[in-house]
Formats: sequence, structure tokens, C-alpha cells
Amino acid sequence: MIHCSTVEERVRIISQMLATPTHGLISQLSRSHHVSRQTLYRWVSKGKQALEEALRTPLVPHQPQDAQALLVLTLLLETHASYREVQTCLRDLHGMDLSLGKIAGIVKEAGVRAQGWLKQQQAPTARTLTLDEQYSSQWGKAYLNVVDAHSGQVWATVPPVPVDGESWMLLLGCNKVFCVRLSREESAVSSLVPDGTPGATSDETWETLEIACAPVIRGM
Repeated sequence: MIHCSTVEERVRIISQMLATPTHGLISQLSRSHHVSRQTLYRWVSKGKQALEEALRTPLVPHQPQDAQALLVLTLLLETHASYREVQTCLRDLHGMDLSLGKIAGIVKEAGVRAQGWLKQQQAPTARTLTLDEQYSSQWGKAYLNVVDAHSGQVWATVPPVPVDGESWMLLLGCNKVFCVRLSREESAVSSLVPDGTPGATSDETWETLEIACAPVIRGM
């Protein structure tokens, strides 16, 4: 049977029964509100269940845009997760429901900021650059990185490619992209260091790399 009481009245009655479950309270409320005991027991059961569910569900505070971006970028950099994996992690662990487009936008904006920051960096002295091969999950392929040996700043990088001299030539020499980057720096580069990279350490490859970058590298 549907009782004619209002929601506010039911909340008040249920709260009283949950807060002070004393002997005879159900009978007293039944008489004063003209509600059957069975109805009161049903109300208090539903009220208790609703309260437990509300307290069991964690409250997710609103995350400002900067905090969202920090979480997304941290997951990408530290775990190398895909956009979809980042989306799942944020939803399951932080209660944040971000679309794949939103995540991609955060990454793109961060890339623009990083490029702007890099353009402002001018080394005060000639630099030594280290050639580093960071192996990937793809067999026989690696990320090729050109790193400032002193500061750790990455000057150039490419996604997984075959680990050989030709790949290094494509990065440093043949397409001239890296040399153009160097030519825009106010301070020159004093030397290249292979850092044990097998793809760049053969005599023939190393000589070719030195010749390709010689116009912008001192001491070669």
C-alpha cells in the first residue's frame, strides 16, 4: 500500500528509527503517524540500505584541469600506457571520466608547451651529445635518442626503428633535420658520444655521421 506521507516526513521518521532504536518506538510511530508497523519496518530497512550504499561509494572531488592534465601525463610517461589504458585507469582509480579526445588534447597541448620551452633553451657553452638506443617491445627495434650529456635534455628522438647505422643516418644526417636543429642553437656542439650504441659505433657509420654533422659541430 502506498502511504500518503511526504518524502520529508518519511526521511524524518526513518532517521528517528535509525538514530534511536529504543523499545516501543515502532509502536509509538505507528500510532502517531497512522502507519502500520510492517510499513515502518520496510521503510527503515530501505533507509538503512540506502545510507550504507551512499557511504560505501567514494566521493570523487572535482579535479581542476591542471590536476587532470598532470594525472594523464604522469600515466603516459611513467607507465607508457595507451590512451585507452589511461582512460580506464582514471575512471577506475580516480572516478574521472575523460574521453579519448580529451586525453589526446591534453597530450597535444603539453607537446606545444614543451616545444615552446625547448625553443627558449640556449646552452651557455658547447655541448657534448650522447647517442642512446632505448630498446622497445618490438624485436630488433629501438627508440633513438640524442641527449645532452650534461643536462639530460633530449635534443632529438624517433619512435622504434631498426637498430643500425642507416637509422642513425636518417636521424642525424640524411634528412638534415637534426643538423638544422643544431644550426639554430647559439652555442655549438663540441662532440658526439655513441654511448655504446651498436647501431652507430661501426667505423664507417661513425665517420659518415661526423661528416654529416661537421658544419655545426666543433672539433671535427
